Amino acid sequence: MRLPPFDVFEPRTMKDALSIMHDHAGVLKVIGGGTELVGLMKLRLVVPQYVLSTRKLGALRGIEEKKNEVVIGAGTSLAEIMESPVLAGRFQAVVDAASMVAAYPIRTRATIGGNILQNTRCLYYNLSEIPRKGLPACFKAGGNVCNAVKGSKRCFSVYQGDMAPALMSFDARIHLKRYNGSRKVPLAQLYTGDGKNPVAIGLDELLTHISIPMPAGVYGSSFQKIRLRKALDYPLASAAAFVSVKAGNKVDEVRVVLGAAGSGPKLLDTTTGFKGKVLAEKQMAEISEKALKAAEMTDNTALPGSYRRKIIKVVAARALRDALSRIERSGKS
Repeated sequence: MRLPPFDVFEPRTMKDALSIMHDHAGVLKVIGGGTELVGLMKLRLVVPQYVLSTRKLGALRGIEEKKNEVVIGAGTSLAEIMESPVLAGRFQAVVDAASMVAAYPIRTRATIGGNILQNTRCLYYNLSEIPRKGLPACFKAGGNVCNAVKGSKRCFSVYQGDMAPALMSFDARIHLKRYNGSRKVPLAQLYTGDGKNPVAIGLDELLTHISIPMPAGVYGSSFQKIRLRKALDYPLASAAAFVSVKAGNKVDEVRVVLGAAGSGPKLLDTTTGFKGKVLAEKQMAEISEKALKAAEMTDNTALPGSYRRKIIKVVAARALRDALSRIERSGKS
C-alpha cells in the first residue's frame, strides 16, 4: 500500500518545531520512528497534510539521571531504553516493557514517546479501505456504532502500548510543550479511557520528556505480557507491578497497571487495601480479582474477550510474583 501525499517538516530546534505545530494544528502529525504512523497512513486511517519529523531534534533524545528522578527524552529509542545502565535494575519494569515491544530492528526505530501516544486499535477499524467500507462507520471512524459491541453507545477499541503501564507503575510524569506554554502531568492523566479519543493531548502539543521519580527504600518491579507471537504482536493482555516494602516485607506501596484491558491503561487501587500487609498468595489472588473486575475486554482483537479476561488475572499475578522475587534476590530492583 502506498502512502498518501504529504509535505514534511524537519525542524532543528524546539522553537521551530513548536511554531510549525502551532501554525498547522489539525492538519499535521508528528513522526518519531514512524512504526505506528506510517502503517495508519497506508491504511488511510490518518491522512495528514503535513508530517513533522523529530529526527533532527537532539533535545528529545537521551536518558539523564538527576537528583530525585530519571528523565527520558520522548525521542529515545526503545532499544536505548532496554540497554540503558541508568534504568537497569532500578526501573526494571520499564526495561522489561521496552524489551518486549515487537522485534529488535523495530525497537531501534520506535521511540518511547510514540509508544506512549499510540492510538487505540480494533479488528473492525484497523483495516484497509475496501474491507472497512463494507462495515458501518464506527465511532472511531466518525460514525455512531460500535462494530465490536452491537448496540454500544461508546467505542471499545483497545490501547495496546507497552511502555505506559510500566511507566505508570513508577508514577511517571510527562512533559508537554506548545508554542505558548508547557505543562507537566502524571502519565495516568494522559489517557481518557475513551476509545474514540484516547489521548488527552492538544493538536499543537509535543511530548518532550518523561520523568520517573526515584523510589525510596526496597522495591521491585516487573512487566508481563501475553501475545500470539513473541517477536511481533501487540499484547493480548499485559500488566506492570511495582512493590515497595518496609521491615518484615510489609507493603509500603503496591501499584498494578493493566495494559490491553480497555481503551487506556488501568491503574488498580491496591495500596489502600494492602499497605502494611505481606503479599502472600491470598493477597495476590485478591489483586488478580481486582484486575479481572477492572478489565474491559471484547471480541475486537486476535483472541476472544472471554479468554483475555481469564489471562489478565494470570499476567497480573505473574507481575506481582516477579516483582517480589526481585526484592528477595537483590534487596532492591
